Amino acid sequence: MIQFDRIVECALSELNKVGVEAKGLTITFDIKKDASSNENKAEIQIYNFNETNRNWIDKAEYHKQSPIMVLLKAGYHNYAKQIFFGDVKQASSKKEGSDWITYISGSDGNTKNFSAKVSKSFKEQSTLSQAINFLVNELDFPKKMIKDIPDVTYKKGLSISGFAKDELDILCRAYDLQWFIDDGTLVVIPQITDTGETAISIRAETGLIGSPSKNEKGVDVTCLLNGDFKIGRKVQLESVLFPKANYKIVEVSHKGNSREGDFYSKLLLQNL
Repeated sequence: MIQFDRIVECALSELNKVGVEAKGLTITFDIKKDASSNENKAEIQIYNFNETNRNWIDKAEYHKQSPIMVLLKAGYHNYAKQIFFGDVKQASSKKEGSDWITYISGSDGNTKNFSAKVSKSFKEQSTLSQAINFLVNELDFPKKMIKDIPDVTYKKGLSISGFAKDELDILCRAYDLQWFIDDGTLVVIPQITDTGETAISIRAETGLIGSPSKNEKGVDVTCLLNGDFKIGRKVQLESVLFPKANYKIVEVSHKGNSREGDFYSKLLLQNL
């Protein structure tokens, strides 16, 4: 069924430059994010972008003088929230029938960031927090959130050498931490806590679709699309089979079509 209150907007630009925007067009998307340190993925299709905009994308994609960024927003009633921000990995346009379709593949882990190498010796009495902050800064994402790092002191110092991503993986595994990227923000938090943002209520009255179900990894939930669903955020789930309880989002996928059909968020939740 067509829902006329849907809003989907997509903007593309080279770093710190004016780009192109798609508004009021048919846009489909499939966004997948999780709480691992791997890149999150986006597949976006824009229908009937005008020729000028298609040519801009082709030119920017061909020359690659600077990264092409993609920002996707979706929501309802003249209010759209960001559901993806990252780098364009591939973009092309193709005529199919009477439509020109622009295909965009994106990820929110810039190759430049993930290829950063480090070699650092920390002096005696250095802390885990210092080491993690150093690695996060070397990865150089636009925003960062580092929360509740254990109070660990390296009495004899610490040496790290290699890819910053791999070294951060090692430290996080050693101290039951997790790090992930969500829309350009690098987050480091304990496995057993959330990001500290206000909990989102999930129940039939707030957009819960069908019944949640348990699996070996947690609880699967489907809701009306909501851009506030972020990795690591606390939610309060309540349904007939699930008494009210707090969970953390560890996977989220947003799938939608600005005109009709799919327009939902699927979550994997774990107990807090």
